[in-house]
Amino acid sequence: LLRNKVLFNRGNLSQTKLVWFYPSSMKPARKAQLESTWNELFNQYFNPTQQAVGITESLAPFYYFKGTNKLQGGSFKPVVSIDIGGGTTDVVVFKQNKPLLMTSFKFAANAIFGDGFSEYGAASSNGLISKYFPYYENLLATNKLYDLSKVLSSIKDKNKTEDINAFFFSIENNPRIKDKKLFSYNSLLANDDDLKIIFIYFYSAIIYHIADLMKLKHIELPKHIVFSGTGSKVLNVITSDLKILANLSKIIFEKVYNEKFDTDDLSIETEKEMPKEVTCKGGLMLNAEDLAIDIRTIKATHTCLNGVDKLTYDQLDETAKANIANYVGEFNQFFLNLNAKYSFVDYFNISPKSLEIFKDELNKHLRDYLEEGLEYNKKLDEIATDDKEIEETLFFYPLIGAINNLSTHLSQLTPVNN
Repeated sequence: LLRNKVLFNRGNLSQTKLVWFYPSSMKPARKAQLESTWNELFNQYFNPTQQAVGITESLAPFYYFKGTNKLQGGSFKPVVSIDIGGGTTDVVVFKQNKPLLMTSFKFAANAIFGDGFSEYGAASSNGLISKYFPYYENLLATNKLYDLSKVLSSIKDKNKTEDINAFFFSIENNPRIKDKKLFSYNSLLANDDDLKIIFIYFYSAIIYHIADLMKLKHIELPKHIVFSGTGSKVLNVITSDLKILANLSKIIFEKVYNEKFDTDDLSIETEKEMPKEVTCKGGLMLNAEDLAIDIRTIKATHTCLNGVDKLTYDQLDETAKANIANYVGEFNQFFLNLNAKYSFVDYFNISPKSLEIFKDELNKHLRDYLEEGLEYNKKLDEIATDDKEIEETLFFYPLIGAINNLSTHLSQLTPVNN
């Protein structure tokens, strides 16, 4: 139960309305079990006049942006809601305030800040850690923050990239830190011209995938893209100007659709300081009873294979795997072509040298990374039989390996100055 967020409105306890959230990947049996438990506890302690309402957590953020009037011109046209967490990104396309399409994939913040496909931790070989660990180690020692130095050392001993990066992000909020800007990991990354291209690549891959899936489902170009989730803070690393990000997204959609936006154009909305709270607040703003839908009816997976809507593990022969790797290679070329249309150096201040390394390394080992991703995720998802349907796109598996490889090369370009 602790995994679930719970919200109550204020007022008479018997009139209290309880909303609880569950992941879109949760199985119906598990959802029914949790729903029964919540209602039992709710009835025991509140004696309510209505039952608890369960909502897929990926649906709620949209209603926050709608309820706070951030969707200029309304939501008659499609609105893409992207919730980026640590391990998973959830996407819902809305039209006329109703969910139309949903997809989810394990390509989120940990694709950059985690260990890739390593089960046992790989911080010792991670580019971000190799570049910034000495910086923070020295910074803590210089400022005589010995207790925090011990914490950092103990975290490093576990060799988990995600944990070390989490420490880097959190340290500026420690009450003992006086100069928050000096310790700000977000600021360091935002000004790292060598590594920034990885974040642009990460973002572009998500937008490209959504655009291609929407086109396959014959959904018109969106009017708004809204971001939520802790992982959406990577947007702050890419640029502080959402108009620049919106223009990049617009170019990606137009190239995928092969058509232009009308005069409404495309906007991006997010909450930079409280991206995680968007889900909770959205849950209080929506009429949960109107969303009593079976999400399986709107959920879709992009297989990256022409004419194939669903894919099982036993259908993944060598030809299928080669075609998926080729599809990723086509996206990589698409991404590099974006630079000609929307200069990464001019708009995002990346270093020209990082772009050259990126071009040299981007397409290496894609087929190997796909295989590694399949093996890792089959074990993670406890897949016992090969006739099981693959419930997420395989598009991002090679990209995770590529990002891990690229961060190693790019982190060596320019040292960090304390």
